[in-house]
Amino acid sequence: MIQTALEPIAAATACKRLTSAHFRTLERLLEQTQQAIARGDFTSFLRHDLRFHSWIWQMSHISTLNRLFELVFPPRYVFLLAWEGSRFSENPPEAEAAFRKHIERDLDLLAKLKARDPVMIKHALERITGRNRQAVADLPTEQDPSKIPQPPAGSESPNSDLAESGS
Repeated sequence: MIQTALEPIAAATACKRLTSAHFRTLERLLEQTQQAIARGDFTSFLRHDLRFHSWIWQMSHISTLNRLFELVFPPRYVFLLAWEGSRFSENPPEAEAAFRKHIERDLDLLAKLKARDPVMIKHALERITGRNRQAVADLPTEQDPSKIPQPPAGSESPNSDLAESGS
């Protein structure tokens, strides 16, 4: 997985540059993810989570890593919006508990970034990416189109701006 291989490099590099103002920004992003879950707003949760991780990668100041992030992660989050969003609507208490655990892992990552210890950062990221790998492994393998999760009602299609532009 790209995240497993590269996010520890981005985070370890970024932690050397992070100031107290940067940490406040990361804390605010995590607060926004928590507020989104409290509202049951999975789309906002993913948007803020993507911004949290994107911000860490950007702070590495490694342009190749940042470009990889831009290419790989937004489509992954669109997939998560469809897949996990259906789970959220089918069983809100279970989904909320899972998302709160996700936030706990991100809070742990933030604590490790503050400690500026690359080994601890890598372990925190392994907890995050290990959960991501498990989520992919748990996906059903049926070929039945009715088993494919649909985005939550009211969410935008990833191709909605293409339809509007006539492309």
